Amino acid sequence: GLLSLAIHPGNVNILYATTATGVAKSVNGGGTWTYVNSGLTSVDIRSLAVDPSNGEVLYASTPAGVFKTTNGGNLWQLLGVGNGPASLRALVVDPSAPSTLYGLDYSTRILYKSTDGGLTWNLKYTFNIYAGILVAAPTSPTTIFIGGGAYGPIGIFKSTDGGTSFS
Repeated sequence: GLLSLAIHPGNVNILYATTATGVAKSVNGGGTWTYVNSGLTSVDIRSLAVDPSNGEVLYASTPAGVFKTTNGGNLWQLLGVGNGPASLRALVVDPSAPSTLYGLDYSTRILYKSTDGGLTWNLKYTFNIYAGILVAAPTSPTTIFIGGGAYGPIGIFKSTDGGTSFS
């Protein structure tokens, strides 16, 4: 089944979807789909994020780590080998600073941040809930929201300083 769906920011006919067998791409508004998994060492995609300034740049989180493509999924490359978090449940690209990524690890309840396009990651914050939803505000470069609570308290948290603190 369909796990996630993303739209190319410059062309609404180009869609990316994740399924149990990897990343699929449609260039005709969902009429037909082709798998674009070349370079992925795992097709267990936990999260997919599209660069809002360049729809050919995508990031995919897998248990093997974070992968990046710069050509719309035709070829994926593993980033930050040995440095990046594995199995991020949520992944977003900062809309105003595309080299800044945020990733949320559901099992450890940790928010990670990369400022070099996913090559290196820093632990930014640890939550007391199992959060799996991560959203970056499109007009405010340092504002992100995190939500969750599948196994305990439910909450939505807001950061206005790039994930250093939350309220």
